[in-house]
Amino acid sequence: MAACLPVLGDPLPRPVGLGVADDGRVRVVVALCSGERIASVTVHDRETQLPVWKVSQPSGAVSVITVGDSRGFAKVDIPMADAMPQNFDVTVELAGGHSFGSADSVDEVRRTGAHTGVFMDADRNTVTEDEFREQVAGEYC
Repeated sequence: MAACLPVLGDPLPRPVGLGVADDGRVRVVVALCSGERIASVTVHDRETQLPVWKVSQPSGAVSVITVGDSRGFAKVDIPMADAMPQNFDVTVELAGGHSFGSADSVDEVRRTGAHTGVFMDADRNTVTEDEFREQVAGEYC
């Protein structure tokens, strides 16, 4: 089941796009508004609510992240020790403290985003990375 993670004070929750990398890992596309910068990305196990992977201090403009791959980030706060939990959520924290994200199951993401370049949006539609970025820009920026 897909779900966006609402942030207190936000009238509508802002999602991240979820897809699949060539190697089968979950990929996340983060559509940023003008002037925004990522501070950290955290993946939680939805069953336990425990963080299973966290990276921070991006070394450049990072907007597509493969879960478990820390390239583009200077710091690995929590290394990915185990396999991706079946039910997970991804939270992106921006410099300045605002955070947003999405949640789903690995099986659903693989079923709907079976190839690179296609992401699942907040409505569970498959869209290209560019379409996802346009959706976010139109609704949240």
